[in-house]
Amino acid sequence: MTIHPTPGVYHDGTRAYLDGRRLAVWVLHGFRLAGESDAAIIAAYDLTDEELAAAWRYVAANPEDIRRALVENDTRRRGERPPGLPRSEWWARRRRVG
Repeated sequence: MTIHPTPGVYHDGTRAYLDGRRLAVWVLHGFRLAGESDAAIIAAYDLTDEELAAAWRYVAANPEDIRRALVENDTRRRGERPPGLPRSEWWARRRRVG
């Protein structure tokens, strides 16, 4: 596991998650981009203010990581290969997912 210097967030080498949860930071950011308030996100995921603040610090410090995760999720939903992802890795991920 690779640890990033953002307190309250850990990184598994692929995605950033809140400490102690399997909740990806990019998911929270996606709700923010959709117009959800911080209060609504906290209520929906039973988060503390500090947990959400840690997520926003990670987003601010790693915008490219978050952008890439959002793009990969969007292309995965459509069954497309994300830009820049080698075909062999794309097939390997598809086999693991389903």
